[in-house]
Amino acid sequence: MLAIGMFNCIRRFRSVRRLKDGFLIVRCPYCGNLSIARAGSRTRSCSFCGKRFSISSVNVLRYVANAREASELTRRLKKRLRV
Repeated sequence: MLAIGMFNCIRRFRSVRRLKDGFLIVRCPYCGNLSIARAGSRTRSCSFCGKRFSISSVNVLRYVANAREASELTRRLKKRLRV
């Protein structure tokens, strides 16, 4: 189920990638930390390990329209992954 959801999300991300508004919830390929990036950005620095990575090469977990929704969803996902 999760793999199918990720595949659909990545497919949606490719179509949304040209937009400048909205936010992406991405996973750092080095440490696995979840973070938020703007939809139009190409790279992101991880807030946990400090390494810079390309957004096109990471797992995009979800696309959301506003920052508040992205923050709340990231908190919920981090809480779920800790358990």
